[in-house]
Amino acid sequence: MADGDEKHERDPRSTQAVLAALIESTAAVATASDEELRAMEARAAYEGRRERILRSGIKSVLRADDRKRILDDELEPTQAIGEVQSWLAKAMRPSSPDRNMLVLCGHPGTGKTLAAGWAISRVGGRYVTTEEYLRSYGRWQRDITRDDGTSAELSRYESPGLIVLDEIGTERDATLMRDALHRLVDRRQTRRRYLTIMITNLTRAAFVQRLRDGTYDPRTLSRMTRDAVSVGIEGDDMRSKGAW
Repeated sequence: MADGDEKHERDPRSTQAVLAALIESTAAVATASDEELRAMEARAAYEGRRERILRSGIKSVLRADDRKRILDDELEPTQAIGEVQSWLAKAMRPSSPDRNMLVLCGHPGTGKTLAAGWAISRVGGRYVTTEEYLRSYGRWQRDITRDDGTSAELSRYESPGLIVLDEIGTERDATLMRDALHRLVDRRQTRRRYLTIMITNLTRAAFVQRLRDGTYDPRTLSRMTRDAVSVGIEGDDMRSKGAW
């Protein structure tokens, strides 16, 4: 028996506290009116969205008012939101799920990261910028060359669930990006439960050109042709509205 289990067995007060809380919450639900039940459900949904946002790492790149709209479920129906909602519903179908990777292309300020934040708030996941991912990949390569590394550095990007990779196209080391992007796509595209959203301020044509001209690994193009949906998000910079 683990030490934590032994401590738990020796201290029945912890069990009593858990049981008391469970009884109290069950009694509250049993005696609640329909209106109160709806309020409880709404609160639970809100807290779930909040927890997923906090755990993902995306909070720091979302404005406070945008986070509030996500948590309150009051986002405007932009093109980016619509594309993410449609893709996620199809990718998570219990039977015959659709393509499990989405690439959002387009100019800054068109709501791409905000839409990815909405997806995270619904299903959970991890948000990472390209530079952050490349630092992890570089450390992994360094450890491998010393023969004392493992894949632990990259395992957080290669696990089930949703990964959002933002700011593709801003990388400073093209060679590192070529290898790192291929590894990410290769590892995540082999399993349907591994969902990926990529975000770039490149146009769709410019992003596809990088895949075709060898800037990124040609094998990445092959896998994404089979498994990815790429969308060009149109519109003006929403962040600049009313600023000038």
